[in-house]
Amino acid sequence: MPEIEFTLRLNTPAFVGSVADGTKTVRAWNKKRRLFETSEVKYVPVDPAGIRAPSLRGILAYWYRSLFPRASPEELFRAQEKVFGSTGAGQGLKIRTVDIPEFKSRKLCFEHDLYPLLYLGYGPLQLLRPPLPGDGPVPPGSHPPQRLSSYNTSVCRDAIHVQGDPAFTFAAHGTDSQIAALKASLLLLHLFGGIGSRSRRGWGSVHVVAGCIPAPKISGSRVEEFPDYYDRLCRTAVEHAADLPSHLPLFSALSRKAAIRRSKVGFETWREALDDFYLRFSRTRSLNRSSSRAPAPLAQIDHDLEAREARPGAPLTQAPKRMVFGMPYYPRSQSGNWGIEYHRVRQDPETGELESLGTRRASPLFLKVFRFRRRYFPVALALKAQFFGDSSHQIGAKVKDADDLKPQTSPPPDYTAIDAFMTTFAL
Repeated sequence: MPEIEFTLRLNTPAFVGSVADGTKTVRAWNKKRRLFETSEVKYVPVDPAGIRAPSLRGILAYWYRSLFPRASPEELFRAQEKVFGSTGAGQGLKIRTVDIPEFKSRKLCFEHDLYPLLYLGYGPLQLLRPPLPGDGPVPPGSHPPQRLSSYNTSVCRDAIHVQGDPAFTFAAHGTDSQIAALKASLLLLHLFGGIGSRSRRGWGSVHVVAGCIPAPKISGSRVEEFPDYYDRLCRTAVEHAADLPSHLPLFSALSRKAAIRRSKVGFETWREALDDFYLRFSRTRSLNRSSSRAPAPLAQIDHDLEAREARPGAPLTQAPKRMVFGMPYYPRSQSGNWGIEYHRVRQDPETGELESLGTRRASPLFLKVFRFRRRYFPVALALKAQFFGDSSHQIGAKVKDADDLKPQTSPPPDYTAIDAFMTTFAL
């Protein structure tokens, strides 16, 4: 059977935790009680293998599915099992680890310009006010310095750091058609993807080194520049997709509605590239009035809508535009006076009652820090699809402290907010 080798390098730190293993001690500031408290918090280390082959298979299978925008769920499963296997079809393509490098695995901690990284990494990263050496009682009205840390009062999570540029090498073998499918998936992962938690927001961005990834062209003493190189790879990736449709697919997949954008500017560090993503978000969806920048118009409209519909008895009229970036979506006032939680719902055909189907919907926007000749370029992919893939599923909501959903429903949001974000790449 044909076999290929490929290597994954990380452009940004990756949250690839394994199962929880014991606890860590965290000492942090309790704002309500105005004192430092010590707590034992669940500890999630990085897997000793760093990147496990089974997890990688799942990521590659996701990108392979994106190549079949016209397929039904049944057709999609049959196409996937021919490459990656199933309980009925057998193992399929075999992927094994060839080399596990020495890599640095520990907490991530930042002390300056915290908000952009918190915005992109919230969950694994949270604000913490730890005591400093020599700290005594904290005077009323003052606060200890904040840090952004993956060790906090919710969970202590390690991350793979990018120092040393660790290289994880794998080998895969299968039939000719399986290897061809793998190559197409690796190219998509290289262009748009990452590994681990918050990978759709730039964390764990992956650089794939493989013979199937075209190298920059060289003409005399001139080497192909990033814009031409990246655009050429994107055209190659799209050629693998099966007859791109002009309508929205049922699921996240390549289509003529998909949008790809790249930055005109490369940065010296991955941190600067993530900061650039945050600036683009702030132009389209941020309501942070503590900065000198005025609230984004779309964010202001959404905020006013949410505050109005969060009142008890107020009817639900429409879904906020920013919800298209993903769910859960639970806006609240800073003072805690109001809050509204949006749900995926359907109406029971017999009773007419609304049933909640959950509050999660993955973001269709993929942010990637792409590394090219020691520079870091922000790129974005929007895989536009039917919001729920089922026209009978709608948006519902319940207000703060309420047990029941509002009696009204709304269609899912359109892609206005994501279009506005993608437009920032033309600035």
